[in-house]
Amino acid sequence: MKTIFCTLFFTLISSISVLTAQSVSIQDVWRSIDRQDVDQYQANRHSSDTSRHFQITLYVDFGSRYLQSVEARNLINEQKIVSVDLYYSAYPRGLNHDVLNRGRIEELSKALPQVLDDANIKWRLYRQTACRNAREARQLFHGFVITVEPHAGITLLQEAMSYFEKIETGESVDTQFTDFVVSDVFDRNDWVNMLVVTDLTGSMSPYAAQLILWLKLNAIEDRIKQYVFFNDGNTLPDDRKEIGHTGGLYEIRSKDYSVIESLALRCMRSGHGGDGQENDLEAVLHGVSICEDCEHLILIADNFSPVRDMALLEQIKKPVKIILCGVSEETGINVEYLNIARSTGGSIHLMEQDLYNLIELNEGESIKIGGRTYIVDKDGFREERRI
Repeated sequence: MKTIFCTLFFTLISSISVLTAQSVSIQDVWRSIDRQDVDQYQANRHSSDTSRHFQITLYVDFGSRYLQSVEARNLINEQKIVSVDLYYSAYPRGLNHDVLNRGRIEELSKALPQVLDDANIKWRLYRQTACRNAREARQLFHGFVITVEPHAGITLLQEAMSYFEKIETGESVDTQFTDFVVSDVFDRNDWVNMLVVTDLTGSMSPYAAQLILWLKLNAIEDRIKQYVFFNDGNTLPDDRKEIGHTGGLYEIRSKDYSVIESLALRCMRSGHGGDGQENDLEAVLHGVSICEDCEHLILIADNFSPVRDMALLEQIKKPVKIILCGVSEETGINVEYLNIARSTGGSIHLMEQDLYNLIELNEGESIKIGGRTYIVDKDGFREERRI
């Protein structure tokens, strides 16, 4: 996984010109803002490449400086803001709206301070002229449209999807992808009626791409019944994450891979990383609760991420089959996932190996995986130190 992720990450970073961010004041913004007249608001007016940008809308009332709600700001997270557009109506005619609009920018900066953190953000002020009276003016959109670039995880997912599609069509590619664990495991196992629970934090992009493309190529078989994606709490600060109530769970039942891909992107877009731990078991328990008749419970997990909620393990009464992503000779296996598989009577699945019957290992016994030895003691698995 390190090879895959690093290759994509540094390819992405090398294609971006890094600018030194410089903060600005509201006065600076107001002095340089680009003023334009338009008939009325038009979505994606300046985002011609919609695959690389998306927009967040924050509303204000006609005649008011205050934002109606700031909940949508959570979608922006730590992503790069490209532009901020403020729309207002040219009514009453001849009235100077500068004080009102500057006040709106002040309110936005209170709710979203990062809009003043980068002098490279493009600011535009749109006066909408398609209004002859107060009734028509009130029907126009009033507020901010903030255009942002998706964070690296989303871009990586899109790049990985393109890569795997080229492989399937036999097209020549020049990258270093080597870990096809998700598609390989699904291909060699005949699981049906599956509940698939998937970690969709940024580093899991190449594996999410494999899952979506595998679904596309095997849609006729209809082997997956329920999906649950998780991102460890959306934008919730780490100090507010409670075991079993962290959130950031997205569920769907669909046979349409494009719909599933859309939800996967939404899940990734709504998360922001945090402390590295993930709420795997909360997501598993949620999946079981909404699909009790699913026959096989599959967890697609990140070997590099600690499990936030191991305390929930005893609540899981169904075998968990874990497709473990990012395992290599250098990294070994995160023993938390071995313990989940053993405790639930489940299994571990690597790119070239399926590990069953872990539950049969008694205290003092061991298993060798990829040149490393893992011993069972009173607390579960631990890796034997190599001399």
